[in-house]
Amino acid sequence: MGRFLKDEDYGLVAREEVLDLLDGSEELTDLKKAEITAVSQIKKRLAKRKDVATIFTEWDGNGTDTRDPYIVMLVMDIALYHLWTGKAPGQIPTTRKERYQDAVDWLKDEGAGLNDSGDLPDINNGDYLGDVRISSRAPENHKW
Repeated sequence: MGRFLKDEDYGLVAREEVLDLLDGSEELTDLKKAEITAVSQIKKRLAKRKDVATIFTEWDGNGTDTRDPYIVMLVMDIALYHLWTGKAPGQIPTTRKERYQDAVDWLKDEGAGLNDSGDLPDINNGDYLGDVRISSRAPENHKW
């Protein structure tokens, strides 16, 4: 299994010194584990309504990068938050906490269909017409 993210992607949200502090290994094993966890967390939130297999198609390095930039940023934000909680839970920067909370809030809303972004592929369910809700009237009491 390849990686969804590239090492160059992290320049957008974190300095190289911070990454070295959080995961100083040559192979970046902790960072890769955090990425896998972040991708899994996002898949679980979006799987009900979105085609996560298409969203998380791994980039092979050839041709056009088809990854959604916002999803790339969410994976990085969530992965870095998980790295911080594993290394120094009492010293997580406020910005990192806020970015993680923003990511989780967006995922909750997107997964529930509240803020459909329109640019993520939906699951193709054929004749699926939406949720069906069955309810009845409250029971009436005719005893006097």
